[in-house]
Amino acid sequence: MSTAEKLQPAVQIKLKVLKGPHEGQSFHLSKSSFTVGRGPENEVVLINDPQISRQHARLQVVGQDIEIINLSKKNKVMVGSEEIQKWKLINDSTFMLGDTEIQIAFEIEKLTPMTPGPQLVRTDLPAVPVGLDLNPPPAPAATPQAKKTPAMTPLQPQAPRKRPMPPPANRQQVPANRQGQVQARGPMQPGRPGPQGQMMPRPNQQMGPQFIPEMGMGAPRPATNSQANSGGGLLANPKARFYLIVGAIVLGLVYWLNMEEPKKPQSNEIKSTLKYEDEYLLKQNSVAEKELDQKRKAKLEQKMSPTNLRVEENFQKGMRDYQLGNYTRALDFFQVVLNLDASHVMARRHLYLAKIRFDEIVKAKLALGESYYQKHNFKMCKAMYQQVLIMLQGKNNDQSYQTAQSMSEKCGLAAEGIR
Repeated sequence: MSTAEKLQPAVQIKLKVLKGPHEGQSFHLSKSSFTVGRGPENEVVLINDPQISRQHARLQVVGQDIEIINLSKKNKVMVGSEEIQKWKLINDSTFMLGDTEIQIAFEIEKLTPMTPGPQLVRTDLPAVPVGLDLNPPPAPAATPQAKKTPAMTPLQPQAPRKRPMPPPANRQQVPANRQGQVQARGPMQPGRPGPQGQMMPRPNQQMGPQFIPEMGMGAPRPATNSQANSGGGLLANPKARFYLIVGAIVLGLVYWLNMEEPKKPQSNEIKSTLKYEDEYLLKQNSVAEKELDQKRKAKLEQKMSPTNLRVEENFQKGMRDYQLGNYTRALDFFQVVLNLDASHVMARRHLYLAKIRFDEIVKAKLALGESYYQKHNFKMCKAMYQQVLIMLQGKNNDQSYQTAQSMSEKCGLAAEGIR
């Protein structure tokens, strides 16, 4: 009894963390199936990534590929930019688990048979010379045509096999002395009595299976020419077939000659004979083209007008001060632009943004002056409030202006030792 060969797979897998809390860490495994997650029960443990589930993914060998399966219901497994549930990874490809990007490199050897066990060898057989084929090719199977035929022997006359024939019902049995006369006449002819009183049929009579030495026992007798012609009908006559074919061809020609060609509908389209220059002139002189030309000219005149040039100049100055952080002057320039052109969208937008930045700076300076006052740094306190007064110059009714004015006086008196 032979022992079945056992197959042993060889797998080498390397996981390298490219990004995430475990960056630079690598794992070497030789298992055909393992799991990755934060839990200690996994073969690959990534405990520092809070976006990874306790048991996040499974990697298993399928044939010559490695398949990754998402085991988490809340967190994702990303291969490239696509979220997957099951995917076959190629060598040196990457995948994402939470915030961790992992590169996989693997080497899977094909299944190789293990070393077979000891086998019994017979020593009682005679030695075989070198080069002798112990398994000669099998002889070709014998076919009916390839069977060995016996040697040809000269033909010997054999007596014809006699069949007992029943006597005819309507004739008397021929006497024995008549048989010799019939045989002496020669071969049997149709319509004459044969041996043992049987009658040969005439050519127009149908015969059943009879014994013919060349064709074997019971072979049907071939039909005569009269029988073949009688069953074909009119098409059996070659002349009739010829006349029918000629008539069909003539009828087809007559029909084709008399058939009228379908009249094509006359098109009422008038082909244009204009040249390209003529079409261009017609288009330029059209009403629509003249209206568009007038609109272009009006826009160009409006753009080159003194008012529009002044608008563009003030807007550029306002954008320059806005980018430099001088929001007070930027507010003035944007306001001038809106006074000249109230539909200027960009000036309106930057005016709103400059106001927000200006208010933020004023509030920050007030808060800083208050902190200096609490720290008894009265000189810096007075300086901060003076800057707010300069920024809000001309806005005496503003609450921030009034606060800065009162605190500036208070910080000045405190600096002189008077409270």
